Amino acid sequence: MEIIFDILFELIVEGSMGAVGDKKVPLPLRILAAVFLIVIFGGLVV
Repeated sequence: MEIIFDILFELIVEGSMGAVGDKKVPLPLRILAAVFLIVIFGGLVV
């Protein structure tokens, strides 16, 4: 179960990182992806 969670988490984070920098993705989705990444990495730091 942990392996499945790790794979899904990695796919979501990598996809969000790719979406933030891609100009073809609409601006609201890029903003949501950036907020998601900030929350995830902020939670890891805290």
